[in-house]
Amino acid sequence: MNEQVRQLAYEMRLIGMHQNFESRSSEAVKSGLHPLQFLNFLLQDEKHY
Repeated sequence: MNEQVRQLAYEMRLIGMHQNFESRSSEAVKSGLHPLQFLNFLLQDEKHY
């Protein structure tokens, strides 16, 4: 599933999300982040790309 999300982000030209998805998802699982916080981090990555 991770690869599908990364591919979709790439196709949608969400390069910041594409580049950081693996590290952000690992961080979210390890620390038990709320899904909305995880999404917030991904959106911030995209904004700062």
